[in-house]
Amino acid sequence: MGFFNKSKEDKDRKADRSVLFTGTTLQPIGKIQQGWIVELTLDPDERKLHLKNKQAGADITIPYERLRGFDLEDETTLAKSGGTLGRALVGGALFGAAGAVVGGMSGKGKTKTKWYGALSYEDKDGTPQELHFEEFLSFKGGNPASIQFKTRVNTISADNREDITEL
Repeated sequence: MGFFNKSKEDKDRKADRSVLFTGTTLQPIGKIQQGWIVELTLDPDERKLHLKNKQAGADITIPYERLRGFDLEDETTLAKSGGTLGRALVGGALFGAAGAVVGGMSGKGKTKTKWYGALSYEDKDGTPQELHFEEFLSFKGGNPASIQFKTRVNTISADNREDITEL
């Protein structure tokens, strides 16, 4: 196969290997404590998302077919929109201290924008779940690596949804 004749599957595998999201957890996840740094990566060979933390020695996986999406929003948008991720942060019910994070976002003189990610998936029983993260390295306009990660996870999620022909 020539350089210009790569299949969509080969391109997707390459895309999966090249994206990641690094953030701190906004809730405990198994052995991983709230506030610890985690790395979310995609493994196209296993068709799984890996959530890793070196400190806990944890490598938690979610099969591609159970991924439902990844949302990435900046703190200003969250405070204004009240979307899924915003409601979770503002409510504080899931994270305890996260309500204080959002409440303090209106301070003057801020030079850095915080970004938050929400990973939606189905657990082994098919129950919808979400994991929430504060991006580790935030950039004005968004971290390009995180934006690519969001795009790939949402593409994988869409590719794994069943075709509905009748409601």
